[in-house]
Amino acid sequence: MTIDRQGTGYVVHCDFCPEYLEMESDDSEYVMSELKRIGWHFQKDDNDCWENVCPVCQRIPGVAKW
Repeated sequence: MTIDRQGTGYVVHCDFCPEYLEMESDDSEYVMSELKRIGWHFQKDDNDCWENVCPVCQRIPGVAKW
């Protein structure tokens, strides 16, 4: 899972494609709620590590673990 704090915001990277999103906020809870609101999905992989899945990659069969 790649969520990088940069300056006064965060950069979130999809773990399945080059998609990323920059969010201007110091509040990590706000950032996570906004990401969920706009359709990003967060899940654990087979090694129990978190993955970010952008809305586009969720449509790829087998990527999103619901």
